[in-house]
Amino acid sequence: MKKHNKPKKRAASESKTLLLAGNPNVGKSTVFNALTGLKQHTGNWTGKTVELARGGFVFEDLSYTVYDLPGTYSLNFNSAEEKVASDFILNNNCDLTIVVVDATCLGRNLILALQILEMGGDVLICLNLMDEAKRRGIEIDASELEKELGAPVVAIAAKNKRDILKLKEKIRSAQSQNRNGDATRNIYPRFINNALDDISEALESDLIENKTSDISDSAKRYAALSALTDPRSVSERLSEITGLKGAQFNHTRQELKKIESELEFMGMDPKDLRETISASRAAAAKRISDGCVSFTNGKRRERNLKIDKRLTSGRAGVLTMLLFFGALIWLTVCGANYPSTLLSGFFEWVKFYLEKALELLKLPEPAVRLIIDGAYTTVTWIIAVMLPPMAIFFPLFTLLEDLGYLPRVAFNLDSCFKRCGTGGKQALTLCMGLGCNAVGVVGCRIMPTENERKIALLTNSFIPCNGKFALIITVSGVILAAAKPGISTFGRAALILGAITLSVGAALLATKILSKTVYKTDNSRSVLELPPYRKPQIWKTIYRSVFDRTLFVLCRALVSALPAGVLIWLLANVQIGDASILNWAGRFLDPIGSILGIDGFIILAFILSLPANEIMLPILIMCYLQTSGMQDVSGAANLAEIFSAHGWTILTAVNVLILTLFHSPCCTTLLTIIRETGNKLMALYAALLPTAFGVGMCLLTTGIYKAVELIFTVC
Repeated sequence: MKKHNKPKKRAASESKTLLLAGNPNVGKSTVFNALTGLKQHTGNWTGKTVELARGGFVFEDLSYTVYDLPGTYSLNFNSAEEKVASDFILNNNCDLTIVVVDATCLGRNLILALQILEMGGDVLICLNLMDEAKRRGIEIDASELEKELGAPVVAIAAKNKRDILKLKEKIRSAQSQNRNGDATRNIYPRFINNALDDISEALESDLIENKTSDISDSAKRYAALSALTDPRSVSERLSEITGLKGAQFNHTRQELKKIESELEFMGMDPKDLRETISASRAAAAKRISDGCVSFTNGKRRERNLKIDKRLTSGRAGVLTMLLFFGALIWLTVCGANYPSTLLSGFFEWVKFYLEKALELLKLPEPAVRLIIDGAYTTVTWIIAVMLPPMAIFFPLFTLLEDLGYLPRVAFNLDSCFKRCGTGGKQALTLCMGLGCNAVGVVGCRIMPTENERKIALLTNSFIPCNGKFALIITVSGVILAAAKPGISTFGRAALILGAITLSVGAALLATKILSKTVYKTDNSRSVLELPPYRKPQIWKTIYRSVFDRTLFVLCRALVSALPAGVLIWLLANVQIGDASILNWAGRFLDPIGSILGIDGFIILAFILSLPANEIMLPILIMCYLQTSGMQDVSGAANLAEIFSAHGWTILTAVNVLILTLFHSPCCTTLLTIIRETGNKLMALYAALLPTAFGVGMCLLTTGIYKAVELIFTVC
């Protein structure tokens, strides 16, 4: 049989670079995954992609490198993702920019597409979600859209393999079809076009005088447009685009002063000009959209509007939000108990045989105890406590995300956060923090200004992450078991929901203080969208949430907790006089603990659980029971008995719950903050801020409790 040789790939010099750009929530990541075969997570909410993803594919013997840019509504440098996107488009000399557009809301998406077309270069408009548009009765005339924009257009549904093949074929031929040229010049009034031409000429003179490398006419025009629209200093903005320094913009500055005088004569200030440019771009997008889009079925659209009216309408929207999260928490509490018990029993069974195996190896007894009571017990405790609630919480949370409900949560909280100086996007970062504060910290890149980003970053740990979540479930069970044995899971879910609501209130208060003092902000100019509802891919969602989120977070916790378990075992077994180092440390902290309405061992447990919040409870039990290793005591009633025997009152339990909500984030989150900001002080502030809030609340509750106790004693 004749052997067919595979065609050889072309030389690297013939490879092409593609950029994927678009608004948030248009299916960019789905397109990226379909083109490259990678598994970047997709989500139905704003800000899911906050950094560059890179992949590649080969088509017809030509190789392509694909960059998935952060989703953004504009290229105005108002946020981190806008800066990344515009920098990459301007400075990386890509062969083709693919603007992914949501076919269900074309008008809004075309605003960014027009901006990218203004920057020049070869552009391909990718009309995604055509299947969803068809279901909603939306028809788009792609040929008319292509004519209006002066750039090739391809209509696809990214989940369809045939459509992805069509997209690849269009990519191959797109460069020869680009003809956008002056297509975007019709967007603005004549006086703005004239001003842009004059600034471009002045900028060209500055570039020639300073012998700077040549910049395309489109880039000059975009720089001129930026000089008119950006509220920051002209020098800073132009330097980022051209590479020149502030003092080198001699001709440009003169031209801008001249234009400013002309605008003054026309009765316009820079703010009016920016609004005119934005309004002109939006009007052009609407005009083009109206000419290309027709509706065949308005019933579905009306139904979605009715649903949105209920989910986002003041008190009803907030009540619905609380019911959703209450149900989510209740399902997590109910579902986690049985598998946690099974896992604990399984690990006890494994522990017995592991000890036997270590004895056969004739290891010294201290080494055996270090491995079993230190490393093994710590790791298995965390798995038994963390894995079941995470395996339930993350898939359910991801289903809400894919359905499109989380942006409605941000919309409901938008007015609250705006009054505190930021905006609804911060609510999205807090939602990310519910899973993991480190993820929430990375998600803070979606904030529109640097000060708002810092505020969101510092307050993210006010929201309990999954590690604290497991501890909150346990402590709430202890409180209710002490107050009323046999309390239902509904009662526990209500207490947990109340704790999370308190944490959101604390985040709002901290945001308000920071925005009025250290990081002053104006009212946020951020855009919040309500994406269409989409049917989640249930089994795919469960699979990806378990492997991408649950196991990822669990492994990260174990990496931190394993050495911590060994250290804690050593502290518990090294004796100084009549007690271990652990006991001495607890006694030393007792005076501070009594002021806060707790004891020294509780403070010690919080300090030692810095690597992983999940190990706080086993450390505390080990301290109380005076054991040489961490103990697994199952059941809230059993824990309530142990804590009661060691002097716990309802005040102690409440203050422990408060400190569980408000204390330093784990090491992983602090390291992520350092990586994101390049500033160790920011990590220190992020640790001190929630801790100070928790300490303050404990002092308040202790003072109130003692005052009430004194009144009852006197009476």
